[in-house]
Amino acid sequence: MPDSIVGVDFDYTYNGILSKDVLFKPTVSTPAIGDLMTIRQFARCKEQLPLLTPLMKQVKAYSDCGRSFTDGVDITNTTLELTPLELNMEWCKDDFEQTLLVGNNLAEEMLKDGIEEFNPSGTQIQSIIDELINDVMKRDTFRIFSFGDTADANADYNQLDGMWTQLIANSGESDSYCVRKSSSLGTGALSGGAALTALKAAYENSAIILKQIPNNQKYFAVTGSVYENLLSSYEANVDGTERQFLNLVQGQGDQGTALLYRGITVQPIYAWDESLADTDNPLNGTVEHLILYTTRENHVAGFKRQSDADTISGWYERKDRKYYVEGFYRMGYTYIHCDLQTIAF
Repeated sequence: MPDSIVGVDFDYTYNGILSKDVLFKPTVSTPAIGDLMTIRQFARCKEQLPLLTPLMKQVKAYSDCGRSFTDGVDITNTTLELTPLELNMEWCKDDFEQTLLVGNNLAEEMLKDGIEEFNPSGTQIQSIIDELINDVMKRDTFRIFSFGDTADANADYNQLDGMWTQLIANSGESDSYCVRKSSSLGTGALSGGAALTALKAAYENSAIILKQIPNNQKYFAVTGSVYENLLSSYEANVDGTERQFLNLVQGQGDQGTALLYRGITVQPIYAWDESLADTDNPLNGTVEHLILYTTRENHVAGFKRQSDADTISGWYERKDRKYYVEGFYRMGYTYIHCDLQTIAF
């Protein structure tokens, strides 16, 4: 062995190519709010939505020239109240190197040099921050719309009264309640066939006005737990037939993309399952499975401007050596008519 390499240690481990790509962990997706609700914009604090009750039994038999007149219908209203919401976050260079990107190797590639090293503006770091915040704003907005409860003490849920807070508070299994509750689903794993039974009850116990609306204008929105239980029932039915095999390999509807019950779309919302499992959720421990049978037009999501809920602003503050991000928007929720939804929980 030549003297020039005597004592050289060849025991070296190759660490592989260092990729500049950052792999984001997938998050639980949320449906577009406009798919479940009608979106109204441009009110800053409140909007009064006029409600008209249909006329009934006005036509009578002719008697003589003397006539009697009945009173016209009253115009009532429901209030859509908007709540201001904000997001405020900050990062310094140490966060980029130690938290957002574990280890300094990636930070070496993504940060600027010298005095600008603390400023992520225009770098891949800023793109990462924007993607993280846009994702959490979308999921937080849907979570608050679904489960917000102003009576709760937790700051992650007490921004406004959301859909399920309002529906459950005004529901019951008799006609004296505004919102019809067709059955109770309890907590814990659903028994076999429970979802199919609950959907049947929601369908049959709904108001006539909801029943007669065309199927393509209605939907069942359910937790993933209900959806999967229903799938199992569909797979178990028509036992031993070709249809059962197709149920197993294709699911329901067009190549398994849509699950229907009596011609009405059943939409799984796994974000509801995730939020109900959160111990901070006001419904945690008491509600685990949800069914909503309704129309999109009967639910209103209000925004000052919907685009504000997707807009963030970031800036670098040199004196603090920090990068700040803020978001601000106004939103609210209400349903319109009592008898255009049936729920189970």
